[in-house]
Amino acid sequence: MSDLKIVSVVNDFEIFNRCIANNEYLKNFEIVCYDNTVENIGISKRYNAFIDTLDVKDDFWVVFLHQDFIFNENPLPLLQNLDKNCLYGAVGLIKPLFYMRFKPKFIFKIARRCTLGQIFEGENGRIVGNRVSGNPIVNTIDCCCLIMHSSLLRKGKLRFDENLCFHMYVEDMCYAAKQQGILSKIVQFDCRHLSHGNMGEELDKSADYVKSKYNIREINSTCYK
Repeated sequence: MSDLKIVSVVNDFEIFNRCIANNEYLKNFEIVCYDNTVENIGISKRYNAFIDTLDVKDDFWVVFLHQDFIFNENPLPLLQNLDKNCLYGAVGLIKPLFYMRFKPKFIFKIARRCTLGQIFEGENGRIVGNRVSGNPIVNTIDCCCLIMHSSLLRKGKLRFDENLCFHMYVEDMCYAAKQQGILSKIVQFDCRHLSHGNMGEELDKSADYVKSKYNIREINSTCYK
């Protein structure tokens, strides 16, 4: 049995074959491909369909991966000794608080966005994020790469919100996991994500849905401010 499975939703097989199917670093792992070229089903539904196939005996890492994400190294050695009760990703966002004293009696709190996990983005080698060691905790993980262990998913408490078809489904997963005491962390991979993300009205609607769901004023996300 494979120690790691790749799950990807595909609407461009040329990109998928280049980045995942023909990737030499993934050749020893099972790749589960959901074909969205005929019927464009929401990614959250596709991922839940995979979760529904899990068996009580399953024991492997699940990598929910965008079709245009490239591992430039074997990801398994970096996962094997990690806590199986956490979420992991290649890049994520945290908003640490900085305290500044301007006057003896006044202390101000300032929150600054910080992207953890360094990846290459696009075709030209643009570097995004801050390189990390260890596995720092983040508020949310970018949807290009989300990793969970099958044992965590088998417990039946974590599922993707199917109201979020193509945006914010991983951010929502991170918030839902946090409510159960499950942390989101970063693994520093040598990797590349070809897409810069799709912004627009649908993203705004998805963000508003998540903010309403968790009663929060803003979303800590790599793709939304």
